Amino acid sequence: MGGWLALLLLKALGAEASPHRRLVLIAPAVDMTEALIWETFTEAAREAVLKEGVWLRPSAYGAEPYPITRALIEDGRRHLMLGAPVAVDCPVRILQGDQDIDVPPAHAMAGIRVSIRQRRGRSPSSKAATTACRARKTSRSSRQR
Repeated sequence: MGGWLALLLLKALGAEASPHRRLVLIAPAVDMTEALIWETFTEAAREAVLKEGVWLRPSAYGAEPYPITRALIEDGRRHLMLGAPVAVDCPVRILQGDQDIDVPPAHAMAGIRVSIRQRRGRSPSSKAATTACRARKTSRSSRQR
């Protein structure tokens, strides 16, 4: 979610933003509430969110379920970014695990390709080119604490 929030912040700051040196996004889950949560829900989970306001999603990281609320889904829909470029005038580095089960690599990379464009007409070969760095291996157990 942090990568999505960073891009939303850059979008909000717009031309008023001071020049950034670099942007590092770790497993960016742009539009995660729609693409990675709502669209993957069963009909029963969607119904619980709509009627009860919350669905308790089982967690792979602990015994307690993770509450997915209607407010989260609705707020996410007000901040969807895929399909609308965000001006970025600095190098972007994406750290993404090949085995990430929460943010599939294809989602992270596709979202960034659609969401980031170079500011001031710079070409992809310029100093501010968008690049992606893939982590060799990330497993769910290495992220647990």
